[in-house]
Amino acid sequence: MSELKISKRTEPVTFTIRADRSVLEFYDRLAGATNHSRNELLCLALDYAKDKFWVEDPLGQPGRTAPPDSFL
Repeated sequence: MSELKISKRTEPVTFTIRADRSVLEFYDRLAGATNHSRNELLCLALDYAKDKFWVEDPLGQPGRTAPPDSFL
C-alpha cells in the first residue's frame, strides 16, 4: 500500500465487535507497520467494505442479491 488517507469523522461512536484473533493480530501488525492506530485502520476497512459487498435477498428468493443499501 503506497498511500493511506485517513480523515476525521465528526461523530465518533463506540461499539463492540467479536472477531477472530487472526483479524485482530493482522490489524495490530498493520498498525505497527503504518504508525496508525488499529481503530483508524478498522474504520477505514469498514468504510471501504460498506459499498463492496452484496447480501442475499431478505425475502429468500434464490439467486437474488443486491447492494445492502437497497434493503434499507
